[in-house]
Amino acid sequence: WMGQCKHNLYTDISMWQKRYKQNTSEFALCLRKALDMFGFQKILFGTDWPFTSAVMSQKNYVQAILNLKKQKPFFLSSELNGVLCHNAKNLIALNHKGGS
Repeated sequence: WMGQCKHNLYTDISMWQKRYKQNTSEFALCLRKALDMFGFQKILFGTDWPFTSAVMSQKNYVQAILNLKKQKPFFLSSELNGVLCHNAKNLIALNHKGGS
């Protein structure tokens, strides 16, 4: 609920690789819930590398997220691209403009 109330709060999907490997459908459902609850603009890609490299490579994790476009629940390309890239760019730009 914090993500809904606080405009400056972001979260990430690091350490979710194991969930993906164990149950892809559950991973997709959890991500869909997070996107709906927080808004896709508030969720950032993360891996917690090198700790998760034994579970899944970074390249495969990115591909797994991109593959969600083909799966239920429905994901928009703009949501997935936001999580993988654009949200972090926008956050960095906000911090740069703010002078901190």
